[in-house]
Amino acid sequence: MNETIPQFLTLDEVADRLRVNRRTIEREIQRGNFPKPRGVGRSQRVSVPEVLSYLERSRSGPASTQGSAT
Repeated sequence: MNETIPQFLTLDEVADRLRVNRRTIEREIQRGNFPKPRGVGRSQRVSVPEVLSYLERSRSGPASTQGSAT
């Protein structure tokens, strides 16, 4: 089996790939906008298909946090 993308990514790996700070990912999780990570050992990981789904949703419409005066 020749896989180039792991099935699960750490929050740091997701942040690196999306070119954002890890804290941004954590805030999106708290807001319910980003897939909830699963505990794997001592780290938290998110499945690649869930990250891809999040990206598709975020591209298809305006983000709920844009324009917010909070």
